[in-house]
Amino acid sequence: MAKCEDSESEEERSLGEWQPNGRFKYEMRHVDSAIQIALNKQKHSLIFEPNGDVDLFFKVKAKLTEFHRTFIGIKIGQITKREGLDTMRAQLVQAMKAGERMCIMIGKIAPDFKEQFNDPLVFPTDTIFDFENFRKIENYKKVVREDEDYDYQNNKGCFMMHEDYNLVLLSNAQNEEEKQ
Repeated sequence: MAKCEDSESEEERSLGEWQPNGRFKYEMRHVDSAIQIALNKQKHSLIFEPNGDVDLFFKVKAKLTEFHRTFIGIKIGQITKREGLDTMRAQLVQAMKAGERMCIMIGKIAPDFKEQFNDPLVFPTDTIFDFENFRKIENYKKVVREDEDYDYQNNKGCFMMHEDYNLVLLSNAQNEEEKQ
């Protein structure tokens, strides 16, 4: 999240406080509200939760993609990078259609979504992680396959991203070194 300073609302002040490192610190019981505030500000959320206590929340309240497991599968040759990214792409499309949060759980790893896990044809992270740019129909439709390009009334070619869709990255990093 970006630092809000003067634009900070009363609701934000009641949830937590800005830290010197530019991160917003709040209790986990406020995670839902904090993510909604980020969405209202047209931002994605990056959550550091070292205890792993919020995983269940995202299993219930979001499309949880356990990328840290996919990462290991790719490293040991169990799946290809393209297969892993396509699985994330399919979950992304479902979350966009339903207006859900897509939570990418990265565990304690720091995946390189700019280079290593950026595939322009499957999972273009440079566009997906750009809140404003990805909401343009010509950009989000690039990740929607022809067989997925339907609206809720089954009208072909009419897929639309729901306005409540949002992206959350969840890290279980314990300290600043792991967060890099």
